[in-house]
Amino acid sequence: MLNPNFAIPQRFIKDDLKTLLQQYRYSLDKGDVVAGTVFSTERHGYLINIGSSSSAYLPKIEKINLDNTEKTKLVNETREFLIISKEEKKRIILSIKKLNYIKAWERIQQLYSEDITIYGTFIRKNKGGILVDVEGITGFVPNSHNLNPFETNQKTEKFNNLPLKFLEINENDNYIILSYKRVILQSYRDKFNVGQVIKGTVQNIKDYGVFVDIGDAAGLIHISEITNYNIKIKNLDDFFKIGDKVTVSIIHLDTKQGRISLSTKFLD
Repeated sequence: MLNPNFAIPQRFIKDDLKTLLQQYRYSLDKGDVVAGTVFSTERHGYLINIGSSSSAYLPKIEKINLDNTEKTKLVNETREFLIISKEEKKRIILSIKKLNYIKAWERIQQLYSEDITIYGTFIRKNKGGILVDVEGITGFVPNSHNLNPFETNQKTEKFNNLPLKFLEINENDNYIILSYKRVILQSYRDKFNVGQVIKGTVQNIKDYGVFVDIGDAAGLIHISEITNYNIKIKNLDDFFKIGDKVTVSIIHLDTKQGRISLSTKFLD
């Protein structure tokens, strides 16, 4: 996660601003990252010295969320800013928030491309899953990819430091979909194999199939994989009850999408 208490290296602090600015090659255009020092607080923002002929301005809505102790530290702080607006004869407008957002997505893209396991910070739980903080961006873990997805009485403490892998990311739409199940499947790579027969517990019953807990992960027995007999199953509740112990065969493992397909046809 990006650290809101951005720390400038000591060698920068010792140099004067002019020397620091010489290390940045920029033309003060919109989208440039610049170094500057906060030198004054105004009602709705801060004045920043970025080495230009006039001071730049950081609106309070463009800073990161700071607590009361950090607000006082912002004045006289030297750090990086993103130019978000520059018009002729108008003050240059800066942002810390948007710069952090850009850096966060750069890091997320790298983590996604390398398929790194991350630990998101729990934000809150909703009906569809949980929201977590990833590098300052809100990510979503669907119930189907969560811990014990069919339990409704989960404690929020269970979601703290939960290892997660990416399912899908989209910077343009600003969403991140994550999976705990992918972590489990990859850690069980030597334990789960296609064709393997294992025991599990029925977790949930849907019209299209039965979800079975096979050890920190749930697999699906699709209705078409219940039996070899040429019969039309109208109600799966006639065959399974939640909590039933069942023997199943693994017929497909998708570690990329975190899916396990099961079958009971072999029992016929």
